[in-house]
Amino acid sequence: MPYPTSIPLSVGVAKNEPQTLYLATARKGVYKSTDGGYQWVGASNGLPEARAGGRPEEIHTLAVDPLDFNVVYAGLSGHGVYRTLDGGASWHEYNRGLPFPMARPIKPPKFAYDSRDSNGLYLAFNEPIHSHLMRTRLYSLSENEEWGPVEAELPPNFPVLGLVVDGTRHLIQLWGSDAVWEVPLPGK
Repeated sequence: MPYPTSIPLSVGVAKNEPQTLYLATARKGVYKSTDGGYQWVGASNGLPEARAGGRPEEIHTLAVDPLDFNVVYAGLSGHGVYRTLDGGASWHEYNRGLPFPMARPIKPPKFAYDSRDSNGLYLAFNEPIHSHLMRTRLYSLSENEEWGPVEAELPPNFPVLGLVVDGTRHLIQLWGSDAVWEVPLPGK
């Protein structure tokens, strides 16, 4: 198909193969292009179905492994993290090490790779505590492929809208609507 017929929500570009793109859409799941976006194919097998049924759940954030364009992470509200190892042919839940509340975040989780360490994947999300209170959570993917918490002082009631890892400055930046919260990279 020339282009997906749904609202795009996130795009992931393979750093080591820039012609390979992944597109998360509002109602049709994930699509993949291997020719720079000229042609697209569906790549949603194994992703959870929306409550209304008949279509994949909305995916608001994607992260493509900078060393292997077949490894992609997807963040879903209410489901946490899904991962594909085969370029979107099949997806599997990938929440090992994350707390139970990850299954009900306020906003979709955000991903970011460390610009200087292609193995450094980080995840941020907000966990509801009460009807009007939330906790900011920050995790990294460990060498044993399990999510582990990043020990840092994080702001309360700070909706994370974006996540950036600046390996040059050794900082993790959590972007909100009117502020940026900076955290030192672990072990730096």
